[in-house]
Amino acid sequence: SRVSVIGPQAISRSGLLSDYAADQQCFGGDDHCIGTIAEGIAAANAGGSTVSAQGVEVNSKKTDGIEEALNIAAGADVIVLALGNDKSIEHEGQDRIDTALPGLQLSFAKQVLALNRTTVLVLTNGGALAIDELIERPSAGPVRPGGPKPGYAIVDAFNPAVQGGRAIGASLFGLENRWGKLPITMYPHSYIKEQSMVNYDMSIAPGRTYRYYQGKPLFHFGFGLSLTQFSLSDCAYSAALPGHHMLACKLANVGLLEGDEVVQIYHVAQDIGQVDHPLPKRSLVDFERFRLPAGTSINITFRIPMDAFKVVNKDGARLLYPGKHRLVVSRGDIEDETSMDVVIPSIGVYFV
Repeated sequence: SRVSVIGPQAISRSGLLSDYAADQQCFGGDDHCIGTIAEGIAAANAGGSTVSAQGVEVNSKKTDGIEEALNIAAGADVIVLALGNDKSIEHEGQDRIDTALPGLQLSFAKQVLALNRTTVLVLTNGGALAIDELIERPSAGPVRPGGPKPGYAIVDAFNPAVQGGRAIGASLFGLENRWGKLPITMYPHSYIKEQSMVNYDMSIAPGRTYRYYQGKPLFHFGFGLSLTQFSLSDCAYSAALPGHHMLACKLANVGLLEGDEVVQIYHVAQDIGQVDHPLPKRSLVDFERFRLPAGTSINITFRIPMDAFKVVNKDGARLLYPGKHRLVVSRGDIEDETSMDVVIPSIGVYFV
């Protein structure tokens, strides 16, 4: 395949590290041992052609590299567009005032997508990025008459670190299939105008994190895809152990590749009567990663302690309220979840 890897993070080395990467430095103190995303793609694209270009910098108005990068991208079958931020944008002691892609990255991305090539947008970042205008590519026709429309995918690699370039390459080429789930909520860009940076009350509208956010996120906490397909079925729970609930489901890999799936368990205080403090929309109480060969299924179990049903009151104490509680089993798609109600009898309120 002819692959073009372009963007400021395509050829970055130290820019792939987090703010706490002292133990990841190379001998001599430089960054020569850190593989770039372009090098990782080239290693996975054995027998193919891989070329790279920076295009634009992470945070500048320089345009002198754009024409070369677009010319390289135009000759590719597939474009890997590596964008994001680095420690020049945010680090310990320096917060961002904006969640948008810095510099000319957004306008550069739009020019790349206009080339009408299958494109994978790879984001590298410490904090969440608002990519409202890049969630869906502009309407595009087939590259060749009668051919399929170009594909589009988004990967958030966060700070992929020393071996992250090779991991990204192996994952995109299907040599590995160990994708994860979002550990954050990706808010729209308007969020920075709706929420004060110095407001640390998570529940005040519009709310913070998946537990209290009232708006529509770009991508929600726990979301994530795979190169194969999974299904959950036959979920049931029982109070088989004193002080615990056992939750069991059948997880099946119904796709064509071996791969990992991360199953998440959430608690919802569904109907516990009136309380004098905010209640989260849901709270993650357990999760586990499972690996399945294609065409196989396994029975999975979660042991849910009674503590998982507690909520935090206005004084910071965790309480177990009697009433109807709900356990939600999710693979990260809120449109395809299984829920079960659990009734906690009126036997008192427990403090931790």
